[in-house]
Amino acid sequence: MILQSQAVQTMSNKGLTQTQDVVQSALENIDQQANFNIQRARRHVLIWDKQSSINGLDPKFIMDRYQISPDTNTYLLYLDDTLQVFQPYNPNQPGNIPMSSEEAMQFANQVADNMAWEDADQMTLDELFQVLSK
Repeated sequence: MILQSQAVQTMSNKGLTQTQDVVQSALENIDQQANFNIQRARRHVLIWDKQSSINGLDPKFIMDRYQISPDTNTYLLYLDDTLQVFQPYNPNQPGNIPMSSEEAMQFANQVADNMAWEDADQMTLDELFQVLSK
C-alpha cells in the first residue's frame, strides 16, 4: 500500500511538485485495495502433483534435477498462466527441507500477495501521476 510520503517522493522524482495535501487528497481517491484485487486475481498457486510436466519438462527430469523427493510438496505460482515461481523446499530454512502441503500453500499465497501488492502499488502510482499531471 502506498503511503503519502512515498507518493510525494515518487511524484517529485517524476517532476511533479505538488503539496502533500494535494497528493494525499488524490491518493485517497484511488482504491488501492481494488488495485490489489486486480493484481491478485492474475495469480494462482497450486501444489505440483509430480505427474504433470512444467513448461514442457518431464516430471522425472524435474524431480531428478532439483532432487525432489516423493514427500516434498512443491508450489507453483503463475501470473497470467506463466510460471513465475517454482519452490520445492521451505524458503525459510537452509538446505532442502520439505514442506507440508499446508506450509507450501501458505508460502505460495504469501508470495502471491506480496507480488500482487508490488504491482498494485505501481498501478496506484501510475494512476496518481495521471491525476496530478492534468
